Amino acid sequence: MKRAKVGEALNNLMESEGLTNDQMAFDLHVDATMISKMRNNKRNMQSHVASKSIEIYDNEYYTMEATREFTDGRTAPRINGDGIEHDNRLAILLKTKEEIKEALATLNIELFLKRPDLATEQELMEIDVFIKELKESVWWSHNLIAALSEAYNRSSKKINEELTRKWKSSLMIR
Repeated sequence: MKRAKVGEALNNLMESEGLTNDQMAFDLHVDATMISKMRNNKRNMQSHVASKSIEIYDNEYYTMEATREFTDGRTAPRINGDGIEHDNRLAILLKTKEEIKEALATLNIELFLKRPDLATEQELMEIDVFIKELKESVWWSHNLIAALSEAYNRSSKKINEELTRKWKSSLMIR
């Protein structure tokens, strides 16, 4: 069973949702002292508790932060550093737009017409650049979704459910 440190994510969630240790413990069917220990990174959260918390709390930032911890950093980080005014959704929107443009600017479709096993080192380097730019645009997009969901009190969970139904009906996913 996977475990991860989620103290910062829990503290952010509890602050934004106005939750107490006792309320969260009740919601997650765990002891309040365990919540306190997880909040202070003295105890790791177990994956089944994380899964339950994501199911219960419709908070996109929390979902991002917890998921990132449980996937060894493979998902989008929460943008919260000093390099951008992260509480300003317009700043995030503009940065997301810029990152999407940069990703598209590095897209060389001719690279993808060739069989991957025949790509040269130079072409592989160009593909790496495109993947990195694309990943940055995805990460910024995730943060924009979280910022908009929070600011406008929109449920990402409901939007995900609607999109899942749409994609299933169009046979994009099973």
